[in-house]
Amino acid sequence: MIKLTKTQIRNYNKTKTNKKNLAYANKILISIFDLDKTITKVDCEGLFYKTAFKKGLITRAILNKFRQFHKDYNKGRFNAYLHFKFQNTVITKYKLKTKQKFIKFFINKFIKKNIYTYIFKQLKKKPLAIISTSSNELMATAVNKILLKNKHIIYTSKHNKQKGFKEINHGINKVHNIKIWLKQHTITNYKTEFYTDSENDYPLLQAANKRYIINPNEKLLSKSKLFENRTILILK
Repeated sequence: MIKLTKTQIRNYNKTKTNKKNLAYANKILISIFDLDKTITKVDCEGLFYKTAFKKGLITRAILNKFRQFHKDYNKGRFNAYLHFKFQNTVITKYKLKTKQKFIKFFINKFIKKNIYTYIFKQLKKKPLAIISTSSNELMATAVNKILLKNKHIIYTSKHNKQKGFKEINHGINKVHNIKIWLKQHTITNYKTEFYTDSENDYPLLQAANKRYIINPNEKLLSKSKLFENRTILILK
């Protein structure tokens, strides 16, 4: 994770302001983005496992178990910790971290072609943007390294505790991890905006100063009415 310098923080947001945004003129803008179906139009992990199976890197049983997690997710009974343990086991057992040619092929063949251009451009032009994702370390860092290069990223990892973060970066833990990140970088005078498509990110949506909700389902749309005038809906 890149450490911000005091100069970067001090010089950020030095743009002309009008009367409408004078209240925020001296605040650092922290842009937080979800990964799947927000920056990308696809579910990166789901596509990764499907492609790995087609290439003969994992078994059908592993693919089916992964798909079961997704079914549970859609039914609201997703267990983020069990999902994390499962993925760590698969990555280790099948040595997926060493399959660099496959990972590069996967990113170039599938992810780069499925970037949601509007959101991606928003991310690229903001120096203090953060990708806050539940994705495992392998998937999150692969996308970050190839597409985003120098952007900050917070993800689910077995190393999170050593770095002071919550191990599972999901739900309310995303809020905690963003706050920990801000504290570690000594950023106190800030405003946040958050882009997501997921109702599981509701805690972080609540905590953000401004919310961008991408293609919301009915449940998230009904919740978004509680946010009043600080919410922008984006339909792809």
